[in-house]
Order: sequence, then structure tokens, then C-alpha cells
Amino acid sequence: MVGSPPAVLDTVSPLPAAPRDDSERVAAYFQSIDQIQPGSMGDPEAMAQKVLAGLAKGDTSDFDEMIKQTQLTRHRLSALTPPLPCANFHLNSIACLDAGLDLMRGLKKVMASPELDAQALNLVDRAQAVKARTDALQAQEKALLVRKAALDKE
Repeated sequence: MVGSPPAVLDTVSPLPAAPRDDSERVAAYFQSIDQIQPGSMGDPEAMAQKVLAGLAKGDTSDFDEMIKQTQLTRHRLSALTPPLPCANFHLNSIACLDAGLDLMRGLKKVMASPELDAQALNLVDRAQAVKARTDALQAQEKALLVRKAALDKE
């Protein structure tokens, strides 16, 4: 059974005061994130078009690969220890990946089903929740990077 979307975590909580050396830890943390994200997937829009074209033909291999890459990213992100100013961002990033994986698995299940039912309709709500979580995460990342830049100028 497809579950309801996880609640969006508090992404606007104030950041704790950070010593100057946290700037370097924050920078290193985001460099680590850049290295573990699946850049090999290329342009997200092009990947989505490729996945949809395959699904229209009954071929789920590209979709399965996207799920696999997202699982790998989640595993690698979970292995990181974030600096204190990034702790909330880190937890929200993992939660966002979990919600995305849940949505992808739900979509695959619905597509394998011969009948459209409430599960399919629930996917729209879940997709909107993932989008809201992603937007909040991007705002939080921007705030962390602005803060890091301010510390660098001191």
C-alpha cells in the first residue's frame, strides 16, 4: 500500500551561531555533497523525457536506474557527518531523498497495476509534497552558503 507523504521538516529554523572555522567545514560538506550526487544522470529534464519514453514502451530500465542512483546517493549522503550549521539541512536532504524514493516506488507500482485507483491519485499529492520539500531545502542551502560567505569576509 502506498503511504501518505512524510511531513516536511522544519527547514526555516534559525541557524546556530558558528565559529569562523565552521565556514571551512560547511564548504567541505557541500563539496562532498557535490561529489556524491549522481551527476552521471545528466540533465534532469532530458532524463525525465528518456524515462517517460521508455515507460511508454513498457521499458522500466531507465526508471529502475534512476531509483538505483537515488538509493546510492541517499546511502552516500547518510554516511557523511555534517558540520553543526548543516545538521538540519543534512537531515532534510535525507528525508527529501526518502520522499523521492517513496514517490518513485509508488509510481512504479501504479504503472505495473492494470487499474488506476486511489494510489495513483495519491501520487499527485505526494509529488507536490516532494516539490515543497525540495524548494525548502534549496532555500536552506542558499542560507547556509550566504552565511558561509559572510564568515569568509570576516
